[in-house]
Amino acid sequence: MTRAVAVLSLAAAVTPCVAAPASPTETRTVRQWIQRLASADMQELEEARGALVNAGAAAVPALIETLKRDLSGDVRSQAAAVLGRIGSPATAAVPTLLEALSDPEVGLAASVALVTMKADVVPALIETSSSPRENARTFAVHALSLMEAPPLSALPALTRAVGDPSSRVGYFAVAALARMGPAARPALPALMEALKRDDASLGWRAAEVLGQIGADDPLVIKGLTEGVRQRANPSLRIHASVGLRKVGVAAKAAVPDLIAGLSDADGTVRQVSAEALAAMGPEARAAVPRLTALLTDVRVRTPAVDALGGIGPAAGSATPRLVALLDDPEVGSDNVLDALRRIGPGAAAATPAMVKRLQGPERWMRMKACEVLTAIGPGAAAALPALQEHLQDPSFAFRDCALKAIAKIQAR
Repeated sequence: MTRAVAVLSLAAAVTPCVAAPASPTETRTVRQWIQRLASADMQELEEARGALVNAGAAAVPALIETLKRDLSGDVRSQAAAVLGRIGSPATAAVPTLLEALSDPEVGLAASVALVTMKADVVPALIETSSSPRENARTFAVHALSLMEAPPLSALPALTRAVGDPSSRVGYFAVAALARMGPAARPALPALMEALKRDDASLGWRAAEVLGQIGADDPLVIKGLTEGVRQRANPSLRIHASVGLRKVGVAAKAAVPDLIAGLSDADGTVRQVSAEALAAMGPEARAAVPRLTALLTDVRVRTPAVDALGGIGPAAGSATPRLVALLDDPEVGSDNVLDALRRIGPGAAAATPAMVKRLQGPERWMRMKACEVLTAIGPGAAAALPALQEHLQDPSFAFRDCALKAIAKIQAR
């Protein structure tokens, strides 16, 4: 079986679905169906899987033997997946599946199967998470991360696993802690340490979880802010900025440090700094000059547009530069119009550009322009004649928007 076919077939195997019945014209033994698990024909393969799932407990001994003995990693993976789909009648396979976690070819399928069959495997997974074999640790923690809500009893093991020498183990541990929610708060120090790891996926995920479960923790906010200041460690600065983005306005004390990040030579640092400032709302008003200058930076201008919009009326000075981006396909006029709408009264300088777009052929663009004028209010008085012309528009939604815009502009 080719590797591509193997991946596709395994994906189908671990997806819960109604078991496909065996062909009514032929009856095969369990052993014969297991032999078909090596088929490269997807229809034939699913027929075999369905027949084995239908066989239930009667197929379990042979599937266990296949999982132990078959020379093909693909077939062993298929056997593990079928055992998972059989569910509780296959609990006799748990010890074999636990052993298979250390098999690099079968570990993934075995971890999914252990969770799918809903057996009481948590204690065994916790024990395996400290195995000297990296693959066993990886897939044991992966299994815990697949659970809808990993139990509190797994918290010490998961906290320890965050710092595992293997970044894969650490990543899955962080994913499991995320599923635990606030109950995982004792793991916050371990997550803070994970920010310092060079592995981008692990550090990034740890930062997001810190912001998710530690957003109201002063020590977390302090640690993230200090991380942004570590100029000698770009990975830490990037991950800390991601965490601050998740925390949002509660981390407003970090605004000066994030503004400094906008001038960093590293494009990723500039990008995540802008994204974090976007989450600070009006508290990031001091960043307006630098964010405006970054509207010419291809790497950063999209989050810069978003940040300026989040700042609101205080970002009004950026309006001319934002209007200039309306026709830039790489930024997207939709993003710019949304930013101008959020800037509201501060975006009065955009009124002529919005009047022009009221005359455009695209309905969505006319609606967006109308919404921006509504948000600007009295400062968009020059748009009144154009808006009044549109009171006869065939679109009820647009007529309604025009009426609201006129009322808002004329309000005193």
